[in-house]
Amino acid sequence: AKLRVARTAEALASRIQNPTDVKLLVVDLTLPQLNIQQLVSDLRERFPSTPIISYSPHIQMDLLESARNAGVDQVLSRGHFDRSMGEFFTAAIQGQS
Repeated sequence: AKLRVARTAEALASRIQNPTDVKLLVVDLTLPQLNIQQLVSDLRERFPSTPIISYSPHIQMDLLESARNAGVDQVLSRGHFDRSMGEFFTAAIQGQS
């Protein structure tokens, strides 16, 4: 399994040869100028069956709500994500996400 980091959907798409190889997408909601609605739309088009997890500090309720409204599968506080990321990655690698 490989971990790849990209700051945009386009950058991610350029790094991925086979979209079915992508097991999990993780979005940091605090990225500057992030349009979560557009990003989720782009990701769903390119990776339709891949789960999307997003996170931000719990005090940034507007970012968390925007991600929920955009259709992100799991929206987490940064603390919850930090505590659980190993479980998410393991489940994705094992095909249980």
